[in-house]
Amino acid sequence: MNKMIATITSITTSDSLAFLELDAAGISLGMVLFDLKPEFVVGTRVHLLFKETEVALGVALNGGISFCNQFPARIESIRRGKILSFIELKSPAGPLGSVITTRSADRLRLKEGMDVTAIVKASQISMEACHEY
Repeated sequence: MNKMIATITSITTSDSLAFLELDAAGISLGMVLFDLKPEFVVGTRVHLLFKETEVALGVALNGGISFCNQFPARIESIRRGKILSFIELKSPAGPLGSVITTRSADRLRLKEGMDVTAIVKASQISMEACHEY
């Protein structure tokens, strides 16, 4: 499970649905939540959680994409399996992992030390209280 520390910078609500904008070490992220807990307000530090399988990777992206969570990362290591590969990344917000098909890793010609764009869908991020300072 990937985990980042972030600060809530904006909250937009409509009925029980909320869209949060967050800052994770200078990376602007967005997430969608149902039934936002009252302790989560602008300025609150939180942990953002998302599975490695929810991190897509892009190389030399030059068109538009609907995912709001796109940020730079560098490949630290690649563990290739026959079907899936685990890509260890370093981002400005810290380390994270991505699990993609080995075919995709080969098609993108991923290599250690390569700069990529990490992409996470806003609805695939969860949040918990952060007690670290």
